Amino acid sequence: TDEIKTLLVVNNNVWSGSEDNTIRIWNKKGECIKVCEGHEGSIDSMVMFKGNVWTGSYDKTFRIWSHAGECVHTSAVLGGAIGCLQPFGDAMWSGADDGGVAIWGEQGALVKDTEGHDA
Repeated sequence: TDEIKTLLVVNNNVWSGSEDNTIRIWNKKGECIKVCEGHEGSIDSMVMFKGNVWTGSYDKTFRIWSHAGECVHTSAVLGGAIGCLQPFGDAMWSGADDGGVAIWGEQGALVKDTEGHDA
């Protein structure tokens, strides 16, 4: 059994991200209604932003998902594995295990790669 790393409520469902590299969508009855695949590492963070679900992974990518659980965008980060995501204003901020902090536009394009905690 793999560890669940993150949970997020989306509409009337709960999304879970796991070390098994998948996201599962659960209804209120506790039934898994969809398994979302694509990440090649554990899903370590999940947030809502601009109507979509963003997931950060140990595979050094983040993905943007529709409410239906379809991947609509994938971006590779410049540094380490994504440990956290945080919306701020019109941008998404990511923090990586190499100390890097990056800022992304609402469609997933890199806006700025900061010096992070390595400065």
